[in-house]
Parts: sequence; structure tokens; C-alpha cells
Amino acid sequence: MSHRNFFWKHTKPYQALIFDMDGTLIDSSAVFERIWRAWCARHHLDFNLVQSTAHGRRTRDTVRMHCPPGIDADLEADALISREEADVRGIVAIKGAAVFLNKIPFTKWAIVTSANTELAHKRLKAANLPIPPILISAELVTKGKPDPQGYLTAAEKLGIEPQSCLIFEDAPAGVEAATLAGASVLVITQVNNHAAISGVPKISDYRHIHIIIDETGIYLSKRK
Repeated sequence: MSHRNFFWKHTKPYQALIFDMDGTLIDSSAVFERIWRAWCARHHLDFNLVQSTAHGRRTRDTVRMHCPPGIDADLEADALISREEADVRGIVAIKGAAVFLNKIPFTKWAIVTSANTELAHKRLKAANLPIPPILISAELVTKGKPDPQGYLTAAEKLGIEPQSCLIFEDAPAGVEAATLAGASVLVITQVNNHAAISGVPKISDYRHIHIIIDETGIYLSKRK
């Protein structure tokens, strides 16, 4: 079968795939709901407002955005991160993610997450997903999403230009970061179907993606 049938967007294959984690590879919404609702209630904050800005961002950045005056935002963030690390109940993989990832050589993919390294490892293990050698976590960047630093770092470590990557995302902050990095973007909508995200292809989960990898690169198509 001709590779022409497998092009997702471009006439050239991708050289690597880079994934966000929460909402893109795993569904951690149950944990988010428990921990952040409690934090919002304690500080009399609007959970829906906090939630709308939290997706895709580092916990510390979100806390700094919403922490009431007079409260130490860094201490609050430390406490929230500790609770997140201790709670993996209800974390599951996005449908088809395990099968999809296991088709990709470790040299051809990476994760860029707003979680710290320990939390990322715990959540990926809880979801029974592989952990790639290249995992850019919250503490490995000086600026979190929507800044492109994480994705640029991942591309550099993979040894390729960002323009040769396809980035899988689920949140507006992540899509902005991927776009600023110069990469192509595919949005996974199983957890967060953001109406605000437009102009990029979307798909519900990995069961709907067909992948072929050969010496020229990675070819993707949408399953019918």
C-alpha cells in the first residue's frame, strides 16, 4: 500500500512524536477533581474558573494565578503536589494509548508534561503505560506551557527539528506551546473537548489512529 494513503497532514513523514501526559495519554480527571475542589473550597475560590486555567499548566503556575493575597503560593503548591503524588486512584490510560505507544521505538517519542518527574512516573505506572527515556517534566524547564521551552527541549534531545515533530495535546496552553515550537499538533479529546481549540485536527482517542513506521519516518492516518 502506498504511503500516500497514510499522510495525516503533510507530504513528508514525521520524524518523532511528542506527547503531553494528563488528558492526552492518561485520564487523571478524577484525581484533579478531588484535590483541586478541596483546595478551592478551602480558599473560597471558583473551582470552574481555576479548572479552566489549570489544564496544561504546571501546578505551581496555576496556584500562583489564583492564590488569595496573603497566602504563600509556593507552600500551597508544595502541599498540592504532595497530595497529587499520593493519589493515583482512578487514573487510567486514554483508550488505545498503550497499544499505540508500544508501536513506537523509544528513540522516536518523548513526553512533555506539566507534572514533576515523580508524579509523572507514578501516573504512567498507574495507567500501565511505558515511560520513555526522554521525559521533560515541570522541574526541568524554567517556563511552563504555554511557553514552548518544554517541547523545544524534547525535540533537541530527540535530535530533530521541532518542525519534524507531531505533538499530541489536549489543552489550549499545550496547543499554544506546541504551535510556538513550530510543530504540528493533534488534539486528543477523550477527556477535555475544548471548544476554544480550533485550527488543528482533533481525534477522540488512539483507537482511531493508524500508524506505520519505516526508514523514512512515521506515517499516520485516521481510521475509518
